[in-house]
Amino acid sequence: MSSLFGPIAQAGYVVRDVEQAIEHWASELGIGPFFRLDHARPDNYRYAGVLQEEGPDLTIALAYSGDLQIELIQQNDDTPSLYKEFLTEADAGLHHWCFFTNSYSADYQCAIDRGLSIGHEGSFGDDTRFAYFRTDPRVGTMCELAELAPATSGLFDALRTAARDWDGKNALFGSADGSGPDGGL
Repeated sequence: MSSLFGPIAQAGYVVRDVEQAIEHWASELGIGPFFRLDHARPDNYRYAGVLQEEGPDLTIALAYSGDLQIELIQQNDDTPSLYKEFLTEADAGLHHWCFFTNSYSADYQCAIDRGLSIGHEGSFGDDTRFAYFRTDPRVGTMCELAELAPATSGLFDALRTAARDWDGKNALFGSADGSGPDGGL
Protein backbone atom coordinates (compact mmCIF):
# COMPACT_ATOMS: atom_id res chain seq x y z
CA MET A 1 0.00 0.00 0.00
CA SER A 2 1.21 3.51 -0.72
CA SER A 3 1.70 5.50 2.46
CA LEU A 4 0.63 8.56 0.46
CA PHE A 5 -2.44 7.52 -1.51
CA GLY A 6 -3.56 4.14 -0.16
CA PRO A 7 -3.65 0.85 -2.06
CA ILE A 8 -3.16 0.52 -5.78
CA ALA A 9 -6.71 0.19 -7.10
CA GLN A 10 -6.16 -0.27 -10.82
CA ALA A 11 -3.71 -1.64 -13.37
CA GLY A 12 -4.13 0.24 -16.63
CA TYR A 13 -3.13 -1.34 -19.94
CA VAL A 14 -2.88 0.51 -23.23
CA VAL A 15 -3.90 -1.74 -26.12
CA ARG A 16 -4.23 -1.40 -29.87
CA ASP A 17 -7.48 -3.40 -30.10
CA VAL A 18 -9.77 -3.41 -27.07
CA GLU A 19 -11.96 -6.22 -28.48
CA GLN A 20 -8.98 -8.54 -28.79
CA ALA A 21 -7.76 -7.51 -25.35
CA ILE A 22 -11.16 -8.22 -23.74
CA GLU A 23 -11.21 -11.62 -25.40
CA HIS A 24 -7.68 -12.38 -24.18
CA TRP A 25 -8.33 -11.33 -20.59
CA ALA A 26 -11.63 -13.23 -20.47
CA SER A 27 -10.73 -16.46 -22.28
CA GLU A 28 -7.02 -16.80 -21.54
CA LEU A 29 -6.85 -15.33 -18.04
CA GLY A 30 -10.41 -15.88 -16.78
CA ILE A 31 -10.87 -12.21 -15.85
CA GLY A 32 -14.15 -10.50 -16.60
CA PRO A 33 -16.78 -9.55 -17.36
CA PHE A 34 -15.90 -6.15 -18.78
CA PHE A 35 -17.88 -2.92 -18.91
CA ARG A 36 -17.08 -0.97 -22.07
CA LEU A 37 -17.20 2.76 -22.78
CA ASP A 38 -16.86 3.79 -26.41
CA HIS A 39 -15.74 7.22 -27.57
CA ALA A 40 -15.15 8.58 -24.08
CA ARG A 41 -13.46 11.98 -24.30
CA PRO A 42 -12.11 13.63 -21.18
CA ASP A 43 -13.06 17.24 -20.52
CA ASN A 44 -10.64 20.00 -19.50
CA TYR A 45 -7.87 17.90 -20.98
CA ARG A 46 -4.28 19.08 -20.66
CA TYR A 47 -1.32 17.38 -22.24
CA ALA A 48 2.15 18.52 -21.14
CA GLY A 49 0.46 21.39 -19.32
CA VAL A 50 -1.32 22.73 -22.41
CA LEU A 51 -5.12 22.80 -22.59
CA GLN A 52 -6.15 20.87 -25.71
CA GLU A 53 -9.16 21.68 -27.89
CA GLU A 54 -10.56 18.26 -26.95
CA GLY A 55 -9.43 15.14 -25.16
CA PRO A 56 -8.47 11.94 -26.93
CA ASP A 57 -11.20 9.63 -28.25
CA LEU A 58 -10.93 6.54 -26.04
CA THR A 59 -12.48 3.12 -25.81
CA ILE A 60 -12.18 1.95 -22.21
CA ALA A 61 -13.01 -1.48 -20.80
CA LEU A 62 -13.09 -2.20 -17.05
CA ALA A 63 -13.20 -5.47 -15.09
CA TYR A 64 -12.04 -6.74 -11.71
CA SER A 65 -9.68 -9.40 -10.51
CA GLY A 66 -10.44 -9.50 -6.80
CA ASP A 67 -10.20 -5.90 -5.65
CA LEU A 68 -7.83 -4.88 -8.45
CA GLN A 69 -9.52 -3.11 -11.34
CA ILE A 70 -8.19 -3.93 -14.80
CA GLU A 71 -8.51 -1.07 -17.28
CA LEU A 72 -7.97 -1.53 -21.02
CA ILE A 73 -7.51 1.69 -23.01
CA GLN A 74 -7.57 2.02 -26.79
CA GLN A 75 -7.04 5.47 -28.25
CA ASN A 76 -9.02 5.99 -31.46
CA ASP A 77 -7.46 9.22 -32.72
CA ASP A 78 -4.16 11.13 -32.84
CA THR A 79 -4.75 13.61 -30.01
CA PRO A 80 -1.49 14.01 -28.08
CA SER A 81 -1.55 11.79 -24.98
CA LEU A 82 0.55 9.55 -22.81
CA TYR A 83 -1.25 6.60 -24.41
CA LYS A 84 0.01 7.59 -27.87
CA GLU A 85 3.49 8.13 -26.45
CA PHE A 86 3.41 4.66 -24.93
CA LEU A 87 2.43 3.00 -28.22
CA THR A 88 5.38 4.58 -30.02
CA GLU A 89 7.66 2.59 -27.70
CA ALA A 90 5.63 -0.58 -27.05
CA ASP A 91 3.10 -2.69 -28.89
CA ALA A 92 0.80 -2.70 -25.84
CA GLY A 93 1.08 -3.40 -22.14
CA LEU A 94 0.97 -2.16 -18.58
CA HIS A 95 0.89 1.62 -18.71
CA HIS A 96 0.02 2.83 -15.22
CA TRP A 97 -0.98 2.08 -11.65
CA CYS A 98 -3.95 4.07 -10.37
CA PHE A 99 -4.89 5.24 -6.91
CA PHE A 100 -8.56 6.15 -6.32
CA THR A 101 -9.14 9.03 -3.93
CA ASN A 102 -11.94 10.85 -2.17
CA SER A 103 -9.60 13.77 -1.44
CA TYR A 104 -8.38 14.52 -4.95
CA SER A 105 -7.24 18.12 -4.46
CA ALA A 106 -5.14 17.32 -1.38
CA ASP A 107 -3.62 14.18 -2.94
CA TYR A 108 -2.94 16.01 -6.22
CA GLN A 109 -1.10 18.72 -4.30
CA CYS A 110 0.83 16.09 -2.33
CA ALA A 111 2.05 14.55 -5.61
CA ILE A 112 3.07 17.98 -6.93
CA ASP A 113 4.84 18.80 -3.65
CA ARG A 114 6.80 15.53 -3.94
CA GLY A 115 8.07 16.65 -7.34
CA LEU A 116 5.96 14.44 -9.60
CA SER A 117 5.31 16.02 -12.99
CA ILE A 118 2.01 15.80 -14.80
CA GLY A 119 1.94 14.12 -18.20
CA HIS A 120 -1.74 14.65 -18.90
CA GLU A 121 -4.87 15.35 -16.89
CA GLY A 122 -8.56 16.06 -17.28
CA SER A 123 -11.97 15.03 -16.05
CA PHE A 124 -14.98 12.97 -16.96
CA GLY A 125 -17.92 15.14 -16.04
CA ASP A 126 -17.76 17.52 -13.11
CA ASP A 127 -16.83 15.05 -10.40
CA THR A 128 -14.22 12.65 -11.78
CA ARG A 129 -10.85 14.33 -12.19
CA PHE A 130 -7.68 12.43 -13.04
CA ALA A 131 -3.98 13.12 -13.47
CA TYR A 132 -1.19 10.94 -14.81
CA PHE A 133 2.18 11.62 -13.24
CA ARG A 134 5.40 10.80 -15.01
CA THR A 135 7.55 8.62 -12.80
CA ASP A 136 11.15 7.50 -12.89
CA PRO A 137 11.66 5.45 -16.10
CA ARG A 138 13.25 2.67 -14.03
CA VAL A 139 9.81 2.05 -12.50
CA GLY A 140 8.41 1.18 -15.92
CA THR A 141 4.90 2.55 -15.37
CA MET A 142 3.24 5.84 -14.60
CA CYS A 143 1.07 6.71 -11.64
CA GLU A 144 -2.51 7.92 -12.02
CA LEU A 145 -4.57 9.65 -9.38
CA ALA A 146 -8.34 9.43 -9.99
CA GLU A 147 -11.19 11.03 -8.10
CA LEU A 148 -13.74 8.54 -6.82
CA ALA A 149 -17.20 10.10 -7.27
CA PRO A 150 -20.37 8.43 -5.87
CA ALA A 151 -21.67 7.41 -9.31
CA THR A 152 -18.28 5.97 -10.23
CA SER A 153 -18.12 4.07 -6.93
CA GLY A 154 -21.52 2.51 -7.71
CA LEU A 155 -20.34 1.32 -11.13
CA PHE A 156 -17.14 -0.09 -9.64
CA ASP A 157 -19.09 -1.93 -6.91
CA ALA A 158 -21.38 -3.45 -9.56
CA LEU A 159 -18.38 -4.56 -11.63
CA ARG A 160 -16.66 -6.07 -8.58
CA THR A 161 -19.82 -8.06 -7.79
CA ALA A 162 -20.19 -9.13 -11.43
CA ALA A 163 -16.60 -10.42 -11.45
CA ARG A 164 -17.14 -12.36 -8.24
CA ASP A 165 -20.28 -14.03 -9.66
CA TRP A 166 -19.06 -14.40 -13.26
CA ASP A 167 -19.51 -17.79 -14.92
CA GLY A 168 -16.95 -17.05 -17.64
CA LYS A 169 -19.46 -17.13 -20.49
CA ASN A 170 -20.06 -13.51 -21.52
CA ALA A 171 -16.91 -11.39 -21.66
CA LEU A 172 -19.01 -8.20 -21.82
CA PHE A 173 -21.05 -7.27 -18.75
CA GLY A 174 -22.44 -4.10 -20.26
CA SER A 175 -21.56 -0.88 -21.97
CA ALA A 176 -22.43 2.77 -21.93
CA ASP A 177 -24.62 2.17 -25.00
CA GLY A 178 -26.66 -0.48 -23.18
CA SER A 179 -25.26 -3.55 -24.95
CA GLY A 180 -24.14 -6.66 -23.10
CA PRO A 181 -26.11 -9.09 -20.95
CA ASP A 182 -26.68 -6.60 -18.15
CA GLY A 183 -27.08 -3.58 -20.41
CA GLY A 184 -25.79 -0.23 -19.30
CA LEU A 185 -26.22 -1.12 -15.62
